[in-house]
Amino acid sequence: MKGLLRKDFYLLWNYCRLFIILVLGFLVLSAFAGSGDNAFLVYYPCILGSAMSINLLAYDEAEHWCAYCDTLPVTRRQFVTGKYLMSLICAGIVFLLSAAASAFRLSLNGGFDGADFVDQLAVLATISPLPAALCLPLMFKYGTQKGRIAFFVVIGVFCASTVFLDVPELTGVSLPMILLPLMSLAIFAASWLLSVRFYQKREI
Repeated sequence: MKGLLRKDFYLLWNYCRLFIILVLGFLVLSAFAGSGDNAFLVYYPCILGSAMSINLLAYDEAEHWCAYCDTLPVTRRQFVTGKYLMSLICAGIVFLLSAAASAFRLSLNGGFDGADFVDQLAVLATISPLPAALCLPLMFKYGTQKGRIAFFVVIGVFCASTVFLDVPELTGVSLPMILLPLMSLAIFAASWLLSVRFYQKREI
């Protein structure tokens, strides 16, 4: 497992640098977003962070690594788990950076409020695992070319939903929003189980 994660980190650094720069660019923009700006700048970095594992899986398939991996002492369950762990690591790092950007933005826009910040963290934590959770099962079942369609659908739905979000005015619903990250993690766990099942039955 450690070897799989190390390989993915090397792949991320060598082939996804522009992707990383894009994430950092959105984080900087979100830090200086005004209180009236829409949610796109605030939440999109978390979408990109989770999606890094999707790009890594696409590179693996393009370079025929998946077929080669079947010849190694690595089970398909371990391969899938490695991609999900990589997704959590990337999403977690971007979540922490987004949390720092949110704290800076709230302070910049007229004073830091603890309730607003907790609500913001809840939404960030909810969004972070979802792109990978929704897309990876389809990619492990049908391949990355067809699975990427699901990713673009997720991005489209997210972009449409930001029209209805007011950032960072999310107070008044603190208790329900605290439960949302737990629901998101439950979806992520169910997604991992589906991906393991799909990939174990898939012919490469």
